Amino acid sequence: MYRFAFCPTLHRFCFFFFQAEDGIRDAQESRGLGDVYKRQINPLSPGHTLVVPKKIAERSTDIPEEALPSFGAFLQKVIKTVVPEGTPYNLLQNNGGEAGQVVMQVHFHVIPKVQDGRGLKVEWKAESGDQEELTKACAAFKAKFETLL
Repeated sequence: MYRFAFCPTLHRFCFFFFQAEDGIRDAQESRGLGDVYKRQINPLSPGHTLVVPKKIAERSTDIPEEALPSFGAFLQKVIKTVVPEGTPYNLLQNNGGEAGQVVMQVHFHVIPKVQDGRGLKVEWKAESGDQEELTKACAAFKAKFETLL
């Protein structure tokens, strides 16, 4: 059973906030630079771990830019800890319910792919794109990106 606590940043109840603030820990949880990693309770494979930034946000685009360097370094350390060297792995982060996000707080799944096939199963259905549409979209993306610099 999940337990939730009120998160004042998101103005609603949140599973991760409860765990971070109420001191609930298990043997696989640690804190570093304020960020948290925790063993997944329903793992897809051994080592499946959740990594949660200390800056509480609903979507990855809501994380303040100044928090990203330290979180990125922390995420890399967690990956090196839970994924054996040379083992393939997936790094998953969903934004929004339609994209598969269930807990509406940014968190990353580190999911090792193990030899028996356990891990994240991804079905990728690529389609041929219209080159004219792709060229227009690329120009629009470039223009928008430059406004963000």
